Amino acid sequence: MPETTTTASEEHGSALRTLAPLPIIQAFFMLVYAVWWSLAWPGWGTAAFALAVIYAIVVAILSVRNIRHSRQFENIPTEDGRRIGRQMGMLMGITYGLVWIAILTLALTGQFRWILPAVATLIALHFFPFVRIFDRKIDYLLAPIALTFALVGLWLAAQSTIDWLVVFAVTGIGGALATGVYAGYILHGYSQLASQAEQPE
Repeated sequence: MPETTTTASEEHGSALRTLAPLPIIQAFFMLVYAVWWSLAWPGWGTAAFALAVIYAIVVAILSVRNIRHSRQFENIPTEDGRRIGRQMGMLMGITYGLVWIAILTLALTGQFRWILPAVATLIALHFFPFVRIFDRKIDYLLAPIALTFALVGLWLAAQSTIDWLVVFAVTGIGGALATGVYAGYILHGYSQLASQAEQPE
């Protein structure tokens, strides 16, 4: 039997198709975090949110381009891809299970000012395992940023004299920074991987 070989396109096809839409998701969550700036600080907060919207639009346009581009590659599952899928499935299941428990518990007890800081803390913590799952170092920087602002948000939530919009706006700074940078990082990663896949054999 002749030995079969796998081309660069086949090796990277599954990863490219997975990466292509992810920046849109990150940009959406960035806006969820950033919208509170305009509500808490009508002046510069609105300007900052407007810039976030413009950035999100650019990310969405580039992501749609990548989605179309990725369709030329075959989606061939790899063992590494299956491993990542299993680990991410477990991590997401645990994280979002805890997120919904936190949201429902706080909402039912009337502690609404704690909701975003609590959710942001859980989301920030779930980025730390990404270092091992994806073998990427950027999470060493972005996860602590998101966590720091989430913890500050928890502290602010405990101060009854501070308006809840300010609590949410401060909490959102870390989340918006992390997700916004993640979106750009993934776009850059897609570009690099696509170049590798398109190299002549």
